[in-house]
Parts: sequence; structure tokens; C-alpha cells
Amino acid sequence: MRDQLDEPLVEPFLAYKPTSDEVFLYADYSLSEFSLPIDFGTLLWKNEVVEVNVHIPFAIINGWAPVQMVSKGHKYVCLLQFVGDIPEVLRNLPEVNSGESADSVLILTRKVDLPIKGI
Repeated sequence: MRDQLDEPLVEPFLAYKPTSDEVFLYADYSLSEFSLPIDFGTLLWKNEVVEVNVHIPFAIINGWAPVQMVSKGHKYVCLLQFVGDIPEVLRNLPEVNSGESADSVLILTRKVDLPIKGI
């Protein structure tokens, strides 16, 4: 596991200012491991396949420590920076501590060529 505190990210993280084309997404359980920054082009939610252009510069583990690696099985808050509008499906997800929960898995991937059933 390489998700220890990444010292070079601390100052930029503390100086971070949100913009209108970004959203923080809480990941309760990461299904895979990947290094950051990373770009994705497809969002899968239930039976929806949404083309996106999203960049994830860093993630936050334990609510305060910025990291550049998402490790399988851990909880993260990820900064998603979109080119264009934030997809409606993300705008409709429940907020943290709202008492609601999402009833499906949301997946970001690089590309989807085939229709996917039963997500």
C-alpha cells in the first residue's frame, strides 16, 4: 500500500480553492488501485454510460491527508475536475452525512466499448 501522506501535496492541498467544474466524491471502498493524477472518459452508474472528461489530481485519505495513490479497499475523498459540466448523475448523489446512501456502484473508467448490463 502506497497511500501514505504525500508531503509535496500538503501545501497545494491546504491552499486549494474550489471551482464550479469540480466535485469531491467520497469512495466508500475502492475496487482497484491506481496512481494519481489520472484521467477518465466514461462514468458508469446503474444502466447509464456517460461520456465525461474528468481529471483526478489527488485523493484524500482519513479526511485530511492528500495522497497520489488510491489503494484497493480503502476509503477516499477524490477531487474530480471536469472539462465541461459536471454530469447530472453526480449532482443527484446524496451528500455525505445526509442520512441517504447511494444504492449502486459508480465506476469511472477510461473507455467502454460494449453495452454493460446490470451495473
